[in-house]
Amino acid sequence: MTLTHFLNDVNLSKETWNVVVRVLRLWCVQDFTKQKIPFSLEMVLQDEEGVRIHASVRRTLIYKFQNQICEDRVYSIQSFTVASNLGSYRTTKHEYKINFQYGTKVSLMANEV
Repeated sequence: MTLTHFLNDVNLSKETWNVVVRVLRLWCVQDFTKQKIPFSLEMVLQDEEGVRIHASVRRTLIYKFQNQICEDRVYSIQSFTVASNLGSYRTTKHEYKINFQYGTKVSLMANEV
């Protein structure tokens, strides 16, 4: 079994994180220059400790993840990058955010958080 991490532990130090989280919110951000093309897929994730973090899937990877992820389901998410959560409009208070990569693995969990 792979070691799982809590969202409070997530930081910039590595890319080998494995978190088990519930997708609280999931939405698509539209590209304002190309109305019919999505810009990104955005999420708010929460772990069993109640810690929340923002996650993002860039345009070129939406096809890979959009049919794998649904709101209110619990997933194991592995091999993503972490970035500072900057900006005036933040969905969570977490210092960092998760960015999905081509190699990110998403697995639906049978048990709930």
